[in-house]
Amino acid sequence: MLKRVQREQVSPQTLLMPDQDLRASCADVAAPGADRQHAPSAARLLLFGLPIVFSAVVAAILVAAFQNDGQLTWSETALIALMALLSGWEAIPSANAIIGMCAAHSPQTLAPGKNLTVAILATIRNENANDVIPGKLKLLRSLQNPSRHSFDLHILSDSSLRAHIDEELRVVKAAFPLPVSHHHRPFNSDFKSGNIRDWISRHGAEYDAFIILDADSELDNGTVLVLADALAADPGCALIQTIPQVLPGNTRWQRMQSVASRHYGELQGMGLSAWMGDEANYYGHNAIIRTRAFAACAGLPHIKGHGLWNGTILSHDFVEAALLRRAGWAVRILPATVGSFEQAPVDIIAHLKRDARWCLGNFQHSRILRTTGLLAVSRFHLVSGILAYLSSAVWLATLVLWALRDNTQTGVGGMLSASAFLLIALNLLLPRVLGVLHTTRRMPLRQWSVIGTAIVETLFSSLLAPALMLQRVKIIGSVFANRKLDWVPFERSNRSLVDYCIFHGLEVLLGLGLIACLERGYLTFWFLPLAVCLAVTPLLSWLAAQPMTSGTHEKLNGTTPL
Repeated sequence: MLKRVQREQVSPQTLLMPDQDLRASCADVAAPGADRQHAPSAARLLLFGLPIVFSAVVAAILVAAFQNDGQLTWSETALIALMALLSGWEAIPSANAIIGMCAAHSPQTLAPGKNLTVAILATIRNENANDVIPGKLKLLRSLQNPSRHSFDLHILSDSSLRAHIDEELRVVKAAFPLPVSHHHRPFNSDFKSGNIRDWISRHGAEYDAFIILDADSELDNGTVLVLADALAADPGCALIQTIPQVLPGNTRWQRMQSVASRHYGELQGMGLSAWMGDEANYYGHNAIIRTRAFAACAGLPHIKGHGLWNGTILSHDFVEAALLRRAGWAVRILPATVGSFEQAPVDIIAHLKRDARWCLGNFQHSRILRTTGLLAVSRFHLVSGILAYLSSAVWLATLVLWALRDNTQTGVGGMLSASAFLLIALNLLLPRVLGVLHTTRRMPLRQWSVIGTAIVETLFSSLLAPALMLQRVKIIGSVFANRKLDWVPFERSNRSLVDYCIFHGLEVLLGLGLIACLERGYLTFWFLPLAVCLAVTPLLSWLAAQPMTSGTHEKLNGTTPL
């Protein structure tokens, strides 16, 4: 059954945002949906074809390696299957980077659309108002110069602490006469998505579009105007997402995330824009959204039924993009935006706390996949979010199976196994290499600085990869145990080495256990790097959290040393 969304006549100050029926198809009668140009089929063929081919090659090499020593055992068969799955999944960023290198992103000449009234929504919950709001006010002030579009700022507060609420009000009142208002909800029902939905129902009718900013995200005025112009020129588009780049921050961990974002993120964004076309994803902030389309098509119901992951949809952004697409609206990614930023968590512990909430939200998407009328690409986005976390568990299972089998392969079998691992390692490096090539092409005078920081980032990421894998497996266990996960505001950490030793205790025990097994000959030397990395995780995590004084305020027009 196809449900067509009809726009009801309501008060000028009210905009209805009904729950969507996930069991019935939905089409918005207001969506132009005319013959739009979708993504090139060649790009999608490469994106899905290359991982399949790579997976088949790795599987064939491992079959030959294991059969060289006799018949395949059940553990070897399982190991081949897991390695093939992992190699295919890990090849997707490589394919995306290749698409980005090949894509032609010449500046588009947009036909002027109508002037838009745009609300800038800044969501905040128990963050320091003096850290969050002034940056948003600075953006609003820069947009007050005459332009085709008009902009207001709305602070959407779900803060629960009276001191935070009072400070937010003080900062907002001090901004007079700028067009800024403060909205506080006494109960943060449905979290961020509920906050935005409450604003839409009360004030959305006054605006053609709104831009979402998180407490830790930023846009510059040039990018805001580009987003507004792009939405105005494309009446069939409901959402345009930028690719935020990570600000350098103050700690080594933040700096490492920033380097990765600068060197590899733009190319990945260009690839995403090229193959997704009008069927792009939404990442929850730094995007412009058509208000009435969002209200009519993206109201999220609670997940009902028994079992795990009921209630409020936490990773709402993926689902909202999928619902807009099924209703006939385009969702696009704006490639190569240089004025879209976000902050990284200060250390690995803060990063993993955020990851835990995202993991639960992404696993909820398994309940959304059955939604009637979703497009195939939208389903792929939802599955990708689930696999992003499950891949850690698959890696761990692969390592366990590899440890349990006889690791004394020599001769042809040993060479074939080594070549399979070499192929996987090269595949993991390929997106980084292509990203560095793309960056050095843009900044030829700084190529050695780019290469140097990329090498350091790659080494540091490799050392921390085993710990992150293990921690994500713990997170998956908590999610399957249906453990409640609370929202954690952006924090400024001052943890001691003892704190990191306690947090990473499991990694240390496992690392020492692997070293003991190596000493007794139960494992081969291939496990030595893994064992050492796990054993020294607290020290690595503590070093990553140490502050850096150089280049703290340097954004993304150059490179910042790690």
